[in-house]
Amino acid sequence: MKHLPQRTVSILVLIFNAILVTHHFPTVWKHARVISILKAGKDPALRKSYQLIGLLVTIGKLFEKIILSRIVDEVSVRGLLRNERFGFHPRHRNSLQLARLVERITRNFGEKRLTGATFLDVAKAFYTVWIDGVLYKLTLLNLPS
Repeated sequence: MKHLPQRTVSILVLIFNAILVTHHFPTVWKHARVISILKAGKDPALRKSYQLIGLLVTIGKLFEKIILSRIVDEVSVRGLLRNERFGFHPRHRNSLQLARLVERITRNFGEKRLTGATFLDVAKAFYTVWIDGVLYKLTLLNLPS
């Protein structure tokens, strides 16, 4: 995709803008080709021994990445993402969160204070999001359509 001719990029821009104006995401971009890959050292006779991977249309993934970057930029500019939150936060990695926790525990230990921590990892959380609710909240925040 990075090496497409300028003419093709211009056509993609027209297509992406049309999607934004019409609010219609092409159905074929929503379909994934699912492949299964055997996990290392697992019994090939068991279904749980396989990792399923969905391969989506590259153009659709590119469009989604552009939209995500615009949303993250807008939300960051408005200060809606707390610095302590790591999900969907650019440049925040798990190792940085772990380093923060160790620093906080070490500091509190020296001050003879207790440290409490809560960890939350909701499995498949993205797939249970109420899309209409998210869109409503984005509207309330006056994010650009």
